Amino acid sequence: MGADVTVSATYTFRAGRFVSVFLKFPSKDYERVAEIFSERYGEPTTRTTDSLSWIGTKAMVSLHRYRPSVPGEGFATLATADEVKESARLRREQTSLAQTAKSSNRCSSETRQRSQKIKPAPTLRDLAGRVHRSARTEPR
Repeated sequence: MGADVTVSATYTFRAGRFVSVFLKFPSKDYERVAEIFSERYGEPTTRTTDSLSWIGTKAMVSLHRYRPSVPGEGFATLATADEVKESARLRREQTSLAQTAKSSNRCSSETRQRSQKIKPAPTLRDLAGRVHRSARTEPR
């Protein structure tokens, strides 16, 4: 980017091909990074107080002043349009699997609860009665 901005980059590859890069930088450098991106990509497609996005036919770029999980850090993502689609597909698939597993766990929990209701554990009174009865019926 520029000598006056320190950026850390994490690159992602699928099947040996570049698909995205995640950049992180100090939030105080957001304006400078925004300026560099605007020079390179033109006017942003969308703009909010603390973020800019450029959405094209082949790539998507988003820039954020703040990273929610890391105070004082901003971030940007640059991804191919194919990667955006693939990530969305994987997210839907994982969400569907998680909902199926959650539903399955709920069913087995209900089954356990039903079986416990059918055959409740003996109470102390029941156990005491059994001991008392067996003591009377045992030969001496």
